[in-house]
Amino acid sequence: MSARALRSRPSRPASPGAGEAGFALPLVLFFGALLALLLLPQADSRRAALDEAAALMDRVRTDAALEGAIHREIADLLATGAEDRLVAGTWAEETVGETRVRVRSIDLSGRVDLNRAPAPLLARLLEGVDGRPGAAARARA
Repeated sequence: MSARALRSRPSRPASPGAGEAGFALPLVLFFGALLALLLLPQADSRRAALDEAAALMDRVRTDAALEGAIHREIADLLATGAEDRLVAGTWAEETVGETRVRVRSIDLSGRVDLNRAPAPLLARLLEGVDGRPGAAARARA
């Protein structure tokens, strides 16, 4: 063998991935974009759920304000004995928290279905109209 042939080293085997230089970056970018596309609908649905929760919170707050205003108006009517305001059906403005509510009290005693009302309700209704206890017994006689 020649001296040159002895001095030359055998060629190294190719390292794994030597021909794939620059392949990792596009692969990472592709999976990053795929992940973003998969998570985008979830972010949108979460935003919709938050909007829905905010609307529900407003509805609950309004319902609570209405309920509080009604109870406050009933307490005011019972405390002052303002039957003239009850009959007239005037509006009363109440502020419950940050919500302003208008409440109108209307006398419903004339709106009882006499054919379907239970006997105790009819007795109280007759006593309320007559103004004396025992009006139901006198009406039966």
